[in-house]
Amino acid sequence: LGLLILLFVIGLLGSAHVRQEIQKANNMYETGEKGGAVEVYRRNLDLLDSEDKPKVLSRLIDFEAERGDKTEARRYAERAEADGTSLSPQSEKGKELMSEVGREKERKREEARQAEEVERERARKAERTEQAGDGMDAIRSLIRRAGYPTVNENHIAMDDDGDDGPVDGYVMNAQHEDGTSCSFWVLVYEEEGNAEGRVQRVGPSLALRQGRIVILAVDQDAKPLSGPIERLKKVR
Repeated sequence: LGLLILLFVIGLLGSAHVRQEIQKANNMYETGEKGGAVEVYRRNLDLLDSEDKPKVLSRLIDFEAERGDKTEARRYAERAEADGTSLSPQSEKGKELMSEVGREKERKREEARQAEEVERERARKAERTEQAGDGMDAIRSLIRRAGYPTVNENHIAMDDDGDDGPVDGYVMNAQHEDGTSCSFWVLVYEEEGNAEGRVQRVGPSLALRQGRIVILAVDQDAKPLSGPIERLKKVR
């Protein structure tokens, strides 16, 4: 217990000494002896209480900014931000530096936001690709069950330009068991509503929708065919 009391007393004395030092430095700073005051501030920086920190750190930023040492001034600004200390530099240089720091923070936040957006878009596209892959497996099975055992498939990359058009596509050249042939155009859309809109534009008798995927059948002259679509509908 005696040791605890001793430590407590030492702590009080140390705190009182720091306050005296800071008060002396404040008087020096306010009478123009900024260099000497700054030395005292620096010496006691790790011992400051919450009441003295805002003024001391602001004055250190002012001092370093005014003499052109932006690196050191920024270090004090970062220290203040780290422990939640509010700053109020008084010099024009200090204010300019804090404005620069604020703009850099905003730029970094924007860069982080954009990076997060890019990552979300990457994840969304990966999920969309996976879903489309699962959907394409179902389409291939549907075409085979409709009597088209032989299918030559070509993938067509499409630009996702946000115009509600397809974002992916396939051309499947297929031959039916009865000897007739056609090409199935398989179009993958971003949204089911976009796919349904394409079906309505083409005509339900000439197009089949499976979720976000639309299937069209055309002959060698790219003219729509209803027969193959009807076959797919029967086995779906």
